[in-house]
Amino acid sequence: FGLTRKLAAKLKQEADLVVVISHNGMSTNKLIAGLPNVDIVIHAHDHEKLQNPVVVEHNGKTAIMVEAQHWGFYLGRLDLMIDTVTKKYQVKNYKLIQMDDTIPEDPGMMSLVANYDRQLEQKYGDIFHDHLADTEIDIRRDGTENLYGNLLTDAYREFAGADVAFEQASLTSNALYKGQLSTVDFYNALTAIWSPYSEKAWTLKTVRMTGETLNWVLNFVLSASAYIPGGLLSVSGMHAVYDPMVLKDTKIKDDEKRPLKSLEIGGKPLDLKKSYLVAIPEGINEAIDFLEKFWGNKVDRTDFRDTGVEDWRVAANYVAKHSPITAASISRGGRLTVLQSDLALYHDDVVTTRSGTQVHASVTVRNLGSTTSVARQLQLTYDKTPTDFTDDPNPMPTDTIYTVPPIAAGASVVIDMKTTLPSEMASVRVPLYFTLNTDPSDPNKSNDGTWLLMERDGTSRALPPNSSPAAAQLVHHDD
Repeated sequence: FGLTRKLAAKLKQEADLVVVISHNGMSTNKLIAGLPNVDIVIHAHDHEKLQNPVVVEHNGKTAIMVEAQHWGFYLGRLDLMIDTVTKKYQVKNYKLIQMDDTIPEDPGMMSLVANYDRQLEQKYGDIFHDHLADTEIDIRRDGTENLYGNLLTDAYREFAGADVAFEQASLTSNALYKGQLSTVDFYNALTAIWSPYSEKAWTLKTVRMTGETLNWVLNFVLSASAYIPGGLLSVSGMHAVYDPMVLKDTKIKDDEKRPLKSLEIGGKPLDLKKSYLVAIPEGINEAIDFLEKFWGNKVDRTDFRDTGVEDWRVAANYVAKHSPITAASISRGGRLTVLQSDLALYHDDVVTTRSGTQVHASVTVRNLGSTTSVARQLQLTYDKTPTDFTDDPNPMPTDTIYTVPPIAAGASVVIDMKTTLPSEMASVRVPLYFTLNTDPSDPNKSNDGTWLLMERDGTSRALPPNSSPAAAQLVHHDD
């Protein structure tokens, strides 16, 4: 912050506006936007698709933050009116422009990309078009027990012959989308940090930890997740039951909070004295190294080994071996379980069909928690401006509200929903949103059991005017 403050003050002497391009998270970028002389922050890292600029006010100064998601899906345009005397500005226009096949490709850029493609193919083979495997579902990293994290940790554990495996899905990049998968698909999904010296990305490690160390690690991770978005690890080979309410109990000192209630490894209770073989990607290993330096305490680890095999190659070989990947290929539930109820909507659990303005949806709601849930409401809404490809922050509600009955722990229910869209939407693709809400009749709203909703309280699909379930297109909120 000190360097940014110094540079902004210097630049402000010569410029009408100071714009900071920052590859930090939302919370850090808000602090940067609050610094003196900073007018605009072009936000990155979180891959947010911001429909409107985020206004940051601090000490009488106003700044804005903008972001256009990621990977060239959108081009952001921001038009400003600047008073050259007062140096104040007004936002006249802001929009995200979808980059699709309606926009002509630039010949010069295409030639440049093609040249790099040829160089890569000469060295590595046809990595862009080879056919390694297939997946019948989108494998994404949203939520806690996400498909992506579960798949990766299963792959690590099988490859290493380990008792357990860890991964932090937020350290990964792309998702694995439905269809044929090439070498580049896996590399992009787990690029991590590539070394020009070894010509490798992060490699898979194994290490031995005692049950006592694993117990400490899980308690730390579960505690940190209350303060760090996406802080929970993905795991394989273990089943942890924890109580998130412990983290909210102000009567307990922070350093005495122990959310972990039980832990099984390989279907057996944790043995505090036993040595367990743990498979971890390099990113997790570096995180442990950082914690040791930060706290000045050692995390008990022995028999550290580097497999020498890149994480992405481990994942690619696993998926190829188990191809095609289906919803049944990746276990969900029974890895990280809250002590309360925990209703979840998975994107592949929403099956939608449409004929003109008539929409039918079959939605599976799962309870991944430990207790029976209370009744909830499932509501269907739609995008008021379907031709604007950014998600609608305030979608139009329909009268399609269905009651989700209490669901026993580990069980699920299927809710069949029907609605009619406005006639003017009969011939356009319309994003649909499915949201779990608190039932107004529930007297105990404070313990509603929504700790780990897989899809951040909902899923959306954009459907062509006439479509079958196979043709339904998932609209990604976070990817």
